Amino acid sequence: MEDYHIKKIKKLVEQEYGYCIDSPTRKREVVEARGMYYTILKEFSSLSLAAIARTVGKNHATILHSLKNFSQWRKENKYLNIAYKNVVGKLSLLDDVEKHDNIRDLKIELVQLKLENQNLRNIEQKKDSIEQLLEGLPMDKVQSIKDRVKIMIQSYSWKYKDKITIYEAE
Repeated sequence: MEDYHIKKIKKLVEQEYGYCIDSPTRKREVVEARGMYYTILKEFSSLSLAAIARTVGKNHATILHSLKNFSQWRKENKYLNIAYKNVVGKLSLLDDVEKHDNIRDLKIELVQLKLENQNLRNIEQKKDSIEQLLEGLPMDKVQSIKDRVKIMIQSYSWKYKDKITIYEAE
């Protein structure tokens, strides 16, 4: 797991509790916050206990002890369980947003989709206007109209293919 993700998880836990989990205190709230941090890293990463311990300057035995106790603490303390679910929920929301490189790319994609949508609307309007013209057309004249339209389309393509080459005298 990248250092960036570890810092993000640490920040989310600290925001939820309002305590710095790196502090050496043994206050219950901080110990619970650390337990939550260790549990989230263990569940959502492939880090070993030793690697998790290095992120907060502890040893692997401390992490193992905290992981064992945290599940019991969650059962006994409803707030702790709610806080855990909040952090995991925020983490998954952040991961969804980070799937896109950045907000600017999302805005560019949105503008492109709006342009594409407008082009489709324009095509639909053209179809509608052509259908309205053809509604009153007698069936025996349909083939004649098709032939005339094909000729018109070809004449436009010929017009745009013609190029004039200008030669300069030496």
